[in-house]
Amino acid sequence: QYMGEELEPLSIKELHQLELQLDSSLKRIRLRK
Repeated sequence: QYMGEELEPLSIKELHQLELQLDSSLKRIRLRK
């Protein structure tokens, strides 16, 4: 069973999504100022 192998790519994808969300939110804050 290769569940351990599937967990890493999923966490990397989640981290990437969080990074994109932070980036977009930072851009919105900069636009408001």
